[in-house]
This record gives sequence, structure tokens and C-alpha cells, in this order.
Amino acid sequence: MYPGFLFWHTQGIAARSLAPFLFFFFTLCGAVSVSAADLFPNYPAIRTNVAFWEKVYSTYSINSAIIHDRNDLSKVYEVVQLMDRELPAASRVNKAMVTITTEKYERILQNLAAGKAPSTPSEQRVARMFKGSGSRQRMALAAESIRSQIGQKERFYEGVVRSGRYMSGIRAIFKASGLPSELAYLPHVESSFNTEAYSKAGASGIWQFTLGTGKQYMRIDDAVDERSDPFIAAEAAARYLRDGYEKLGSWPLALTAYNYGTAGIVRAREAKGGYERIFLEYREGNFGFASQNFYAEFLAAMHVAKKLESSQQVRLERPVQFVEYTLPGHIHINEVRRHFRLSDNTIKQYNPALLPAVYSGKKLLPSGYPLRLPADKNIRSLVTNVPRSYFRSSQIRDKYHQVKPGETLTRIAARHGLSVKVLAAANGLPHNAKIRIGQKLRIPPLTSAKTSSVRSPTLAATQSKQVKKSPPGSTKGPPSGTPLVLSAETSKIERISAN
Repeated sequence: MYPGFLFWHTQGIAARSLAPFLFFFFTLCGAVSVSAADLFPNYPAIRTNVAFWEKVYSTYSINSAIIHDRNDLSKVYEVVQLMDRELPAASRVNKAMVTITTEKYERILQNLAAGKAPSTPSEQRVARMFKGSGSRQRMALAAESIRSQIGQKERFYEGVVRSGRYMSGIRAIFKASGLPSELAYLPHVESSFNTEAYSKAGASGIWQFTLGTGKQYMRIDDAVDERSDPFIAAEAAARYLRDGYEKLGSWPLALTAYNYGTAGIVRAREAKGGYERIFLEYREGNFGFASQNFYAEFLAAMHVAKKLESSQQVRLERPVQFVEYTLPGHIHINEVRRHFRLSDNTIKQYNPALLPAVYSGKKLLPSGYPLRLPADKNIRSLVTNVPRSYFRSSQIRDKYHQVKPGETLTRIAARHGLSVKVLAAANGLPHNAKIRIGQKLRIPPLTSAKTSSVRSPTLAATQSKQVKKSPPGSTKGPPSGTPLVLSAETSKIERISAN
């Protein structure tokens, strides 16, 4: 049984949407063999862009800035060598160097467009890039289209090394979902497999889900943010990409939608048709350089990562192995520390989705959470005899305070035994924020809920997260009953007794 296959609706499938359905059907049945080149074509229209991004990932250092034409990535005007970003004032100096070089080529292009004969080596080199009819007009447009790109060689290499911890598990998740395993390379573009990646737009984790989209596919609350878990978020990414593929009919479009949004690419397809015309012609809304290049970046990242993986000089991190214990009730972090004799650093290493409120004791680890623990014999023994008294029937709930006339953050914090900093942070406010009468402030909890008896726990030891089809927003984890163990050596499932 392949998770989610029967979930997809088949009624009213238009001719254009039949392709994705057939792909899933034949892939799952093993009736056809589809190559990666067929699923992820390197179209003629994007080959120059793919080659550019391959150099960004494999050739250009993080201490270099590529000054190029944003509309024609074959036109690289200069590669600026930057100061090491760790040095004092490096950011300010590097920014100035990039600005000076960009303005230099703006002037060159403007002068050449105005009819000035090229005299310096730089002018002559730029002039050779614009041979043919209409060159002066093209140079005038190019003067307004100069962009800089920081190299990613070292960062990408580090990401490939890190990916060894997660890649086999993520590939298994996509395979079990009936999706191409090549999609497991997407985090190289999004985050370089950095579990702590966080963007200015609020996207989090190696899959870079925003808060709004993340809540549609994962659990995100005051105790847990599953966007930070590489495997749980991989399940969410698989569902998101599958949904996009069903609507759009191709992986180039589904991957572009991962960056731009499915609804936006649906509109683009209605306006332009296939991927290549969208790439070449579509510029509506916020569809700009990043969205236009996203699929080309994915192809480049996949090509470069595969080369590094096959190199004997590159040593990948070993696949993460852990025992997964589905909590039968809410539990305080102190009980976890004490019973399993683990430090916070170890717990965080295996459970990146747990938020600071859990470690401070203001929130309990929630019921149903798949707690990950080191895969050793001692843990396996301890996980079978966790006292039932450790578990509580409900989560610690927040209280709220409605602001009255004359009250301040300082006075309210003191009344509830909190610091101003903690109270302000709990409400997303600066510590010196002005509050208004009637405003409701969240009061972080100081005590835990009462205990109660709950059912027996379940255990799963796995090399990577087991795949279970779950509706959006549900807590992942194996069901109660006989536990499953996935052997890291054989990748075969066997049953053991939890007693």
C-alpha cells in the first residue's frame, strides 16, 4: 500500500491533468521506467541558466561576487574578489566594492549604447558580448539589468556533507509517496540542508516552509514547529509537491510553484502554456528573477550534488539513526531528561522541532509527538518502562490578561511573576512597547497540568522517519500497538516486543 495514492481524486480529470495521474499510477505499479531526464528536462531555454548556477555552486567562492546581466546569465561582466566576511568591517567594504563595480559597468554600457567607441579592455570585452544588429539598444537595456550574485561553493559543499545525515531517509519518504527521489535534492537550493535556516520572510527549516503554508501541512504551535524537523517537513514537502504536480502536470512547473505558489503558476500556465514560455515571457505579479530561475537552480544543485556525492574526496555525514518513541500523553522535559539520562543538547539534536518553551518547562512535550532518542540498547530498554505517572492528560494552557487603565507592561509582568522581557516576547512586542486599554496579553505559564493515567507507549527504531500518510496538521508517529523496528543494515522491517 502506497501512502496517499487512494487519497487523490480521479473524477473529472481533464486531459491536461491526466499526465500526473498516470505518472503516479505507473510509477506505483512499476509498469514503466521514467528517467530523471524525462521528469526534469534541461530545456534549451534554460541551459545557460543551469550552467550559470552550476558555477555558482561549484566554482565561485562565497568570497566572490559575480556581476552579471540578470536577463542573460551568459553575460558575466566581472567576478569581484571580496574580503573574508569574518573580518571586521567586511560587510560594509564588500557592499561598497559590489556597488562600485556595478556602477562601472552601468557607465560602460550607457556609453557604448550612446555610440562611444570601446577603448579600455573592459569596454572592448563588454562590446564583444553585444555583437549583431540592435546592439546599442540591447546595451541600453542591459545597463538597467545588472545584478550581483555571491558565490556558494563552500556553503554548497558543506550542505552536501550535511545532507548525508538525512538524504537516505528523505529519498525513502519521496519513494513511499510515489514521487521521484530526485526531489530530495531540493533543500540544497532552499537551505543547504541547514536545519536552523530562517529567512527574512519567516521561512524555516531545510524545506523553508513559511508559517502560513507550514500550518496547512504540519503541526506548528507554542511547543512544536515541525518545519524544523527534516523528515516531518519532508513528508509535508512531498504532499505539497504532489499537490502541485497534480494541478500543473509537470515537475518543472511544480518545482517553480514551490517557490512562487501553486495558484500563481496555475495563472502563469493559463496565460503562457508550458514551462519554457513561462520562463521566457511571464513577468506578471511578483514573478521575478528568483521564481524564474528556481527550476534551473534545482537542476544545477542536483547535478553538482551528485558529482560531489560520487567523489571519493567527499566524506558525507553518516545517516542519522534513532529510536522513535510516540508519546502516549503530555510529558515534562524534566521527566525526559531524568528517565533517559539525556542532556538538552542531545535531545535538541534528535528533536529539532521542539521549541524553547518545552525546554524551559512552560510547555509539555505534546501527546502523540514522535520523540527521537539515540539508537542504543540502553535507550531501547528505558523506552519500554516509562512510568505512566510521567504523562499528563492535557497541555499547559496559557492565560490572558486584559489591559486595564493605568497598567503597563512592567506592572502586568510583576503581577504575574514574569520579567518584562519574557512577557513582551510572548506577545511579539518590544520590551518598551506601549499597550492599550482592552488589549489582551498572553501570560506564559509557570506551572504544569495535573497528571493522569494513559495507555501504554509504542516504540519505533528507525534509520530515518517512518512514512505515514496523515491529514494536514496532524501529529506524525506510529500508531499504538506492536512496535516496528527498521534495521539500519538491512532496511527491512521486523517486529519486536515492547514488553
